Amino acid sequence: MNIRHLCFAIIAMGLVRIEAQDPVRFESQPYQYQREIVGTPDGEGLGSLLLDPEIYRHSGPSHSKLRLVKRDGENFVELPWVVESVEKDPAGEGEQRIPHTIESFEEAGDGSIELTVVLAEGLTPPARMEILTPLKDFEKSVTVSTSTDGITWSPLVSDGLIFDYERFLDFRRTSLDLPESKSRRFRVRISSATDQQRSLVKELSRSLSDSSGVTISESEVVETRIFRMDEIRFFTASKKRDRSGHEETSELKILEQKPNPESRTTEILVDGGGIPIHEITLTTADRNFRREVSVQIPNKSTPGGWETIHRGRVHCYRVGDFHDESLSFRFNEVRSDHYRIVIENLDSPPLTIQSVTATGDLYELLFLAGEGDQCSIFVGSPVESMTTPQFDTAAIIAAKNQKVKRERFTFGPLTGNPGFSAAPPPDQRLFESKGLLWVAIASVVALLIFVLYRALQRVEAIEEEN
Repeated sequence: MNIRHLCFAIIAMGLVRIEAQDPVRFESQPYQYQREIVGTPDGEGLGSLLLDPEIYRHSGPSHSKLRLVKRDGENFVELPWVVESVEKDPAGEGEQRIPHTIESFEEAGDGSIELTVVLAEGLTPPARMEILTPLKDFEKSVTVSTSTDGITWSPLVSDGLIFDYERFLDFRRTSLDLPESKSRRFRVRISSATDQQRSLVKELSRSLSDSSGVTISESEVVETRIFRMDEIRFFTASKKRDRSGHEETSELKILEQKPNPESRTTEILVDGGGIPIHEITLTTADRNFRREVSVQIPNKSTPGGWETIHRGRVHCYRVGDFHDESLSFRFNEVRSDHYRIVIENLDSPPLTIQSVTATGDLYELLFLAGEGDQCSIFVGSPVESMTTPQFDTAAIIAAKNQKVKRERFTFGPLTGNPGFSAAPPPDQRLFESKGLLWVAIASVVALLIFVLYRALQRVEAIEEEN
C-alpha cells in the first residue's frame, strides 16, 4: 500500500506543476506593423491613446487586429484595453417656443393680413418666426416691426419672403430669421408678392431649365388669393454643443466617379480608411438641383455586392440673392474601408462632385499604465479569422467612470514589424485550451497508473514466490 500512496503523491505533484506553469508569451509574428508608444508612465494610473487614421486602417473590424503590449525583458506581455469615445461636452439646448398673445388682427381685400402679437416675458428674445399655412404654390412678402409702447413702430425685417414653389420643385420656406430685439411686441404684415419676387420666380425657372434640360414656362401673373394662416410661432435661438473636442472631419479620397446610364445615376467610390463616421458632406459647383442619394458599404455576405445604410436628399438653390443648400447627410456610425455614394439623376445631367468629407467621433484607447512600462501597439494581419481579445477590463472601466486622471500618450511612427511572417504560426491554442490540457493530463495519468499497476503486480508476485 505504501507504493500505491507514493504513486498517487507523484501524480498529484505533477498535476500541480502543470497547472502552475507560466502563461504563454505574446507572439508578434502574425502582425505586420508596430507603433511604439512615446513616453513611459510616471506611476500607476489610467493611460490614454487617441486613435488616428493609421490605427483605424489596420486594426480590423472591432479592432480585432490590434494588440497592446509592454516589454518584459526580451519578451512582450499583452495588456488589456478598451476603446471608448472621447467624452462629450454637455448637450446643447434646442430652440424653445415662446408663448404669445394676439392683440389685433386685420385682413385687407388684396389678400394681405396684419397682426400684432405680444410675447411672454422670461425667455430670451426670439431668433426665428414661423408661419404655418396649408397653401401651396404661393409667394408672400413679410415685414416685421417692433414697438415698446404699441404706438411707435420700428422696422425689424423689411424684405422677408415666405414661399412654396411646388410647381417648380419640392421647395418650401415659411420661417424667417429675426434680428436681435429687446422688444416683446411685434407687428407682422403678410402681403402679396411684389415685382421683385415675381422676377425671382422667373430666374428660378430659367435656372432649372438650364440645369435639368426641362423647359418650364415663366409665369407673368401671380394669383391673388386669400392667404390662409393656421398659426404663427416664435422661437429662441438654439445653443449648439461644442463638437470641436470630440469630433473630427477629414476628406475621403475619391477613387472613382462615373455616370451609370442604365440606372440614370452617378456612382462615386471613396476610400473610407476604416475611420468611424456618421456624416458625409459633398462639394460641387453645380447649382439649382435636388437629388436622392444613397450611401452604401460592401456587403460581407455577398462578394462584390453593396448594402445601403442610408437614403436621403441633397439640394443646392442659388437664385439671385437667394441661397439655400444642404449637401450633408447623417446616419448611424459605421466603419468601412470603402463607401459608394449613388446620386439619382433621372433625366437631369449628372452632378460632378468635387470632394467628399466625413465627420465622426474621436475615440481613445484606455489601459492601466504601470510605472516605467514601455508599451507598443501591434496592428494589421492577413489572418482574417482574428477576433477581439476578451480581457478582464472591469478595472479600466471603473477607473474611467470614477474620473481617474488620465495620462495621455502619443503614438510613434508606424513601422514594419521585424518579426512578421506571412506563414501561419503554430497553433498554440491547442496548448492554451484547458479542455485539451485536461484530456492530455488524464491520458498521461491513465498511462502512468497502468505502468505503476503492472509494476505493483510484479512486485507482489515476487513477494509471493519468496
